[in-house]
Amino acid sequence: MKMHSTKLYILALMALISFSCSFQEIEIPESPIQNEFVDALIHITSAPSSYALSDPDGEEMIKEVDLLAFKLSGTDEYYAYRTRTTAINPTAQGKEFIVSVKKSANNEKYRFVIIGNASEAVSAANFSTLATKKQVYASIISDLSGSGRWDAAEVSPGVPVRPIPMWGEASVAEVVTDNMVIQPIRMLRALSRIDVAVKSEVQPKFRLTDVYVYNYKKKGRVIPDMDSVKTDGNVKGASIPVDNNLTVKGPIQYTSSSTVKYEREIYLYEADAVKDDEALQATCFVIGGYYDVSSAATEKSYYRVDFVDKTINNAPSFKPILRNHCYIINIADVKNEGEKTPEGAFEKMKTNMTVEIKSWLMGEDPYEGTPYNFAVSRNLFENIGADLFKGSFALTVENPTGWTSSASQGITLNPSSGTKVTNQTISFDVESSAPSPLTIQITSGQITKKIVITR
Repeated sequence: MKMHSTKLYILALMALISFSCSFQEIEIPESPIQNEFVDALIHITSAPSSYALSDPDGEEMIKEVDLLAFKLSGTDEYYAYRTRTTAINPTAQGKEFIVSVKKSANNEKYRFVIIGNASEAVSAANFSTLATKKQVYASIISDLSGSGRWDAAEVSPGVPVRPIPMWGEASVAEVVTDNMVIQPIRMLRALSRIDVAVKSEVQPKFRLTDVYVYNYKKKGRVIPDMDSVKTDGNVKGASIPVDNNLTVKGPIQYTSSSTVKYEREIYLYEADAVKDDEALQATCFVIGGYYDVSSAATEKSYYRVDFVDKTINNAPSFKPILRNHCYIINIADVKNEGEKTPEGAFEKMKTNMTVEIKSWLMGEDPYEGTPYNFAVSRNLFENIGADLFKGSFALTVENPTGWTSSASQGITLNPSSGTKVTNQTISFDVESSAPSPLTIQITSGQITKKIVITR
């Protein structure tokens, strides 16, 4: 699920205010002009790749959208108003939704900022009309709301309990006119994801059971510091809220049902790198499992894992944990038994476990091998009716191993597998007797994409 530059297109249409959205109008002081509101169609799409912002992957879910408009004054930008909607519709290319925006009455320019899945945080933020963009950005804080972890469970395919907060802004401020098109906007997730995998050569002697997270942040900024945002839209440093009570020692315990991997469950706010002599304050992980050599172990061992760049005289140089990144902790070797308790492993830096930590942008395939382009043009067919349904989608697979498929009973694909393809049409039939919802799964390499079908 590779997150290359995700694009938003905003098309201002001449229409009445949509009944599908609500807005809060705040007039700028000393402005004699009464602005007309027009509906704006916001379209989320992506570059031609395999990793668009599209369901049913829960990391892509956008449940609600807030649009913040900032009025340009010289070289400064000031908050003008907010508008929002939950009426978000999937399309063949991504998603679209309608919100109401102010038409420029006197050639004033606005920059539009899009915030996804964080309406509560926006409402709780302490900013008002004429606040600077920097003040507004710093005040929008996401928190765990009393929970000890980010709830990554799905209530249905592609619909998580807590969708990930996202942010993006228009590259330029523009005069709002009828039928205008805003330049593409890149969306950035506010969380990081951490997976754990036991490499195949290590699996005979280590069985994974648990992952513990120590010194995790209980709050995070929905929008990063602009100084940390790179030209490609991603970040180079962590943005931490101004709060003296952010870090919880924990730990949070995650229990794995698999002995070889644990994925798509651990989501964290950003964490800054600590100083080299502050290891007990670093966000770190303790891996629990059974070390088996000559016989099956009955007592668990625990091993501490840190995010470090290098070691100098056995002292680690810590790295930050950054938003919109997926980190995979590959267990490359286990040399001996570990500590007897998670706390014992946390307190001791020395470990008998060797790991390789790979970092990818969330949306990329974080596992071994080169990520190949793997694209499904459509991932949701809604309200197909009770009769026989014939549908199709386009498929691109660059992996030389090709692709395979599986589907709910009552669905027939043609073809159902193949080799490398580019924009190949895959047709399918859904029998009238097939119950809803149904799914089609297309697999290439280690990536599986789902297509959801509802009646």
